[in-house]
Amino acid sequence: MRAYITLNMNNLLDNYSRIYKENPSNLYLVVKANAYGHGLTQIISMLSKVKPYGYVVSTLQEALTIRKQLIFNNILLLTPYDNLDILNRYNIEVLTSSKEYTEKLINSKYKVKMHAMIETGMNRDGITKEEFQLFLKKQEFKNYLKGICTHIYSLEKFDSQISI
Repeated sequence: MRAYITLNMNNLLDNYSRIYKENPSNLYLVVKANAYGHGLTQIISMLSKVKPYGYVVSTLQEALTIRKQLIFNNILLLTPYDNLDILNRYNIEVLTSSKEYTEKLINSKYKVKMHAMIETGMNRDGITKEEFQLFLKKQEFKNYLKGICTHIYSLEKFDSQISI
């Protein structure tokens, strides 16, 4: 017996509308891993109707697939990619989770917009709060910093995790 899933697109769009209504901000929709196996091009085609602020992908190929559909929303790439020319040319934002990669981005002639992953206790990845504070003193960092994110590792310690 094979497993399958049926995705109700009307429910997906309704869920997005409800979230947006409660928090009308710049929402990025996570469509990594081929939209979690549901088909990236099909899901993007449907989601483009609600005009999300952006999409989150895990590979450059996924980002380029979205661009080839003439979707011009923001795209955030979760994995570091060394060819900054490509990121710049296709206007792809990137997540930076290390001091070294962050320095590479701010010192590059290609000014790629970035989101900083802050380490708050999960000890998996991210720049430390101290490194983030030092980067904030650099104008080049502030010019291209688009957002920050983290992993919340404990709801009991939530307040202490988010103070930067």
